[in-house]
Parts: sequence; structure tokens; C-alpha cells
Amino acid sequence: MKLKVDGVTKTFGKIVAVNDVNLDVNDGEYVAIVGPSGCGKSTLLKIVMGITHQDRGKIIVDDRDVSDLPPENRNLGFVFQNILLFPNMTAYQNIAYSPIVKDFNPLLRKQFVEEMFVFGKIDAWRDYLPAQISSRGIQQKISLVRALATGAKLLLLDEPLSSLDARVRISLRLEVRKIVKQLGITAIHVTHDQEEAMAIADRIVVMKKGSVVEVGTPEEVYMRPKNIFTAFFLGKGNFIPAKIISRKYKSSIAASEKMAFESESHLNLGENVVVFFRPENVIFERRGYNDYTGKIVEKRFIGRHVDYIIESNGVKVNSRLLRIDDPSMEVNDVIDFHIEKEDIIVYKFPEEGLDAAFKLE
Repeated sequence: MKLKVDGVTKTFGKIVAVNDVNLDVNDGEYVAIVGPSGCGKSTLLKIVMGITHQDRGKIIVDDRDVSDLPPENRNLGFVFQNILLFPNMTAYQNIAYSPIVKDFNPLLRKQFVEEMFVFGKIDAWRDYLPAQISSRGIQQKISLVRALATGAKLLLLDEPLSSLDARVRISLRLEVRKIVKQLGITAIHVTHDQEEAMAIADRIVVMKKGSVVEVGTPEEVYMRPKNIFTAFFLGKGNFIPAKIISRKYKSSIAASEKMAFESESHLNLGENVVVFFRPENVIFERRGYNDYTGKIVEKRFIGRHVDYIIESNGVKVNSRLLRIDDPSMEVNDVIDFHIEKEDIIVYKFPEEGLDAAFKLE
């Protein structure tokens, strides 16, 4: 099932919650929407659901305009942050409820519900009431399967894993994606967790202040973000104000007061810019260009990796190494490091300033 959001705007008084959003979701695609609290991602999902009505724009599902239809007539499945199960019904009865209400053929209905239990791997809890199931992860999985049992080909998930423990959340997000892909349906998943979005999505939509900032695959928006806010919001990064001081055929040099960086940027000579690179792009060796020397001022052990902060000529650089590659440096040790020019992205310096560009409100 395809979805098209066409010029959708929604205001609440003077607050613009969703601002002229355009988005195409392909059949069978798993799309995650991320952004800071209050950016409009949940409001956009509710507009697609039909719970909230847009002021302008259209919602098109498989070339059918559903903009003015109520939720029950849009043939969509919903999973919310709060686990919503009928407390007086068993897991089986909860999942079978929608096929009964929709008057599915009784024989096909039973077969369909049984298939949902197999897909969800929840057969052990079929006769349990929600209050008898202690695991919130299992409860939410039952909610997911109930949404799928509507027969919907488009699944909308609003922060479905945010109330779960970290270990359960990591396990369940992979199961959710697997079930969606096995059934061949389309999914839109709203989350504030960037790592969750990158783990489950085919494409990620980044929102800020009601607008879509950028859309791309997890690799594109993390490794080569087109927008400086995307670079800031998705994971850690180094952001160093500088100016283009030299241009070559395939590269340029941007310099701050203390450091110079060669990159593949093609911005204009003399332009004020921001040099960006990820902590994992800092390599602890010299390679003949973009080589620097600094002192380690902070070290943090984070399980699978080790984070360092290196001070070089007054500039603090964040570095992240896999634990297996860690040279076991300590605070106050002096180290040489390098950054490949293809790992550096150079942005025009934001007119509103860096603090305003990174503001999450």
C-alpha cells in the first residue's frame, strides 16, 4: 500500500504543528519519522490515521483520497505508545475482535487469526488476560498482532516501544520489522529514538518545527546528511566553525583559528562554514594530510566502544573507537590523529547561528 502526504498543514491556535509536509511512502516500505519533542511527528501520524484533521492538504492511500474519511474507513492498523488491550478479553479474543467486527468469513477468520499467532510467536499467551501477562513487551506484541489482524496493509506505529525496558525494546524492534516485512505491508513508525529508527527503517524522515528537514536511508542521513540539523540530531558529531581559505579542482580547505581541514567541499572561497565529521571518523594515526596532534582530556568506556575527547590547539574533538581497536590511551596522553577528507562534510554557516540551528524546541 502506497501513501502520499500532499501539502499537509495543521495549526493549533498560533502553533504550527505540521507545516506544508509532503511525503511519499512506497508499497512495502518501512519508514521511521524522527525529530525532537514537539516537532509534529505524532500530529502528522494522527492526521494520516484520521484522528486529527488537517487544515490544508491531502492524504492519499493507494491513489484514493482519504483526507475526509474517519479512521475506521481508511483500512489502517494502529499501534500506540500506551498498550491498549481490552482488559476483559484474552489475547486470542483481543486479536480476533477486529476480524469478527469486520465480518470476516468464520472459517477464514479462524485461519487468519491462527496465522497471526504464528507470525507473532505469542501462542503461549493466547488464553491469558492482559493483567495476567507480566511482560510489557509481550503485551505490546499482542497489540501489534491485533493491529495486523485488521487486515490493514498500512501500519502506523506511534512510539510503540518507548515505554519498554531497553533490552526488551531492542529485541522487539527487530521482531516488529521482521513481521512487517514477512507480511509485505507498509509501515510508518514514529520514534524519538534515533538508534531505533536506524535499526528498523528503510528510510528515515527527520522533522523539526513541523517541517520535514530531510528524507533518506539510514546510511544517507547518518553518514552524509544534507542538512546540518540532521547531522546534529542523529548521533554525536564534531561541528567546527571555519572559513574556506583555499580551493582546488576536487577539494577545498576550511580553516578555523587553530585547525585546517581538507575536504571534498565545493563551497565558495571566503565563505563562512561549519566543518562536520563523526567521532568514529577520527583515526589514531598520521596519513600525510588532515593530520593533527592533541592531548586526551577525557575518556569514557561505553561497553562496545571507547569515547575520547582530544584537545588540539584549543579545539575539542570527539572520537569513538571500537573497544577492540582501542590503543588504551589515558587522560593527558598526547596522540596523533587523522580525518579522511571524504569523511568531512562542510555546511554553510547557518544564518541564524549554530545555537539556533541546533535548538530542539
